[in-house]
Amino acid sequence: MAKLIGLLERMREIEGVQTAIVVSRDGFILDAALSTNQDAEAIGAIVSTGLGASESIGNEINAGNLTLSMIEYKKSIVFIAPVGDEAILTVTAIPNHNLGIIRYHVKKTSKELLEVL
Repeated sequence: MAKLIGLLERMREIEGVQTAIVVSRDGFILDAALSTNQDAEAIGAIVSTGLGASESIGNEINAGNLTLSMIEYKKSIVFIAPVGDEAILTVTAIPNHNLGIIRYHVKKTSKELLEVL
């Protein structure tokens, strides 16, 4: 699991990233790198439900498999990426940072996590 936290900590080093969490599909935290006082357990439970809803939307409109979901709030951006069939990478970031770079690293890290999990 040292490799798992290493990938999450590397994600956290990207400018603007606050939190990097890997959650099982049933909402349990596999590991987390946090920079704020966010509740990783609560995020994990909610993210697993949210991913299911996003996948249902994609299925309904025949959009193919979900590869990344980005949700924008006034004070935070949340990236949610499936990691195979068993896990979810969740990254929170501060708005007005280079979201393209963060998005690139979320997709890259989710692929790397497949090799670790």
